Amino acid sequence: MIGLEAYQRGLLDLLKQRGPAPADAYLRRVADSRELAMLRGIAMWWRVFQLEAQCRFIARLLRRLGCFDESVLSYFNRNNTSPFVEELSRDFLRFLFTHPDPLVRSTSHFEYALSQVLTGSAERFEILWDHLLS
Repeated sequence: MIGLEAYQRGLLDLLKQRGPAPADAYLRRVADSRELAMLRGIAMWWRVFQLEAQCRFIARLLRRLGCFDESVLSYFNRNNTSPFVEELSRDFLRFLFTHPDPLVRSTSHFEYALSQVLTGSAERFEILWDHLLS
């Protein structure tokens, strides 16, 4: 028998599709259930909904590039995510700071800076764009 914390961590690992296959019989049954796939879908839908509402510029750009859902899934599976949408959106934008596409990197920096300024930050921001405007 394993403790409550181990069950909770095991369920989170199953939800985020990480870690080794569970050794516990209950967690193995959960891993094989169709309900887990449904729960993953609901969790992703909720994150997508929140990020589209809070990160409008980057969400629109990633949608045009065809990689928004993939980027959200990658972020969700690799990171601990906050239940607070403001923290979630800031963390997602910071996650994109290392994106391979320079336009995505610059846009995420811009939207992050904008979100900080709109919340009253006195911090100064400089965004370097990879392309010259004519």
